Amino acid sequence: MIELYEKILGRRLQDLEGREKNIRQIFFREVLKKIDPREAIVLVLRYDQRLTYNQIGETIGTTGSRAKQLCVKGTGKLRHPVRRLKLEKIIPVN
Repeated sequence: MIELYEKILGRRLQDLEGREKNIRQIFFREVLKKIDPREAIVLVLRYDQRLTYNQIGETIGTTGSRAKQLCVKGTGKLRHPVRRLKLEKIIPVN
């Protein structure tokens, strides 16, 4: 999941030892609920569960290609300046 945070913020996170669980909870509660549920599911399956796009596609009833499109779209929404600022306030960055 840290990869997703860094991808959205565009930089490396500071030392997260012992704080990853708390950051994950905040992330799910505050950020993922603001995007399309299907995109959020794809992001969770990709970055938290480490599934391939084909596996995600099978899980949500679509193709691997469509799963990748949803992942890219969801990541783009999370990079929106308003959401990104919210994340930067929650998660320490270098």
